[in-house]
Amino acid sequence: MSILDYNIEASLTEFEQCLIVTPSDEMTDDMISDLTEVIMKRVWKSELKGAIFNFARVKFMDPFIYSAFKRVSKALLFMGIPLVWAGMKPSAICALVDLGLDFDQEETPIVTAVDLESGLTKLHRQV
Repeated sequence: MSILDYNIEASLTEFEQCLIVTPSDEMTDDMISDLTEVIMKRVWKSELKGAIFNFARVKFMDPFIYSAFKRVSKALLFMGIPLVWAGMKPSAICALVDLGLDFDQEETPIVTAVDLESGLTKLHRQV
């Protein structure tokens, strides 16, 4: 199955052996599920050294979006692929805080950055 067979409403870009995933704010749960599958297939087939989830276009992060990207994050980390979550808007951050999320208490810590440029810098430090 090709990436063209999925309706994902997201951008996937490879830059300096890094996969940058920019999901849209208009994604449905099915699109998010498809996107996570596409990410895993893309990483498996490529010789990537890292990944960035750029949430700059996401205004609100509900529990499904969070848990889907958290699962993919864990899988990538198990594969030895460092990653950064970047560009989260204040409204998305507030939603996560309202859900009771504490990044420091997570069993798999997530590296975060304020924007894509900072995310690339942090990712290059990890590699």
